[in-house]
Amino acid sequence: MYLCPMKSTSDYIGHGFLEKLEEIDMTCWHLTHVIYKRKKLFVFVHILTGYSVILYGLNKKDFKDISVIFKEALRSSLSSMFFDHTLYEPLVNACGEVCYKKLSDKKAIGTTVYLMNMLSAFTELIDETKVNQLRLSFWLNDMLIKPKNSPNELMTKYLKELRKN
Repeated sequence: MYLCPMKSTSDYIGHGFLEKLEEIDMTCWHLTHVIYKRKKLFVFVHILTGYSVILYGLNKKDFKDISVIFKEALRSSLSSMFFDHTLYEPLVNACGEVCYKKLSDKKAIGTTVYLMNMLSAFTELIDETKVNQLRLSFWLNDMLIKPKNSPNELMTKYLKELRKN
């Protein structure tokens, strides 16, 4: 799995210089964070679909096991969005060990910045007792209107294509 953190997030988790991501595949996620009530709110955005997974309260030490934490959060998020498990399990299983890379795709970076701007309108949905912010992810993925498809529709289409192959 490729995580492509923004510069401030990369510095926070301790990965200064990153090699450029050459090719975007199904396991590429853009990562950024914002501080909310003195804790960090991390937003993982799937580069191909714009689908987001939001985790609250992670510390630097949690990034040693981020692949396990993220896989469970992704599985839970897709399940809560009523995706069929036969559709999303190939994607979740493909997310193995984390490799950090630098993203230069301006469209993907723009999607993440757009989501972060929208996030400020939904802060009342943050549940400070949970790491995986399912309600907030739901609103960002399902309610945000993109020019052609919502992130949920894109992820559904993408997962069905993945299952065919």
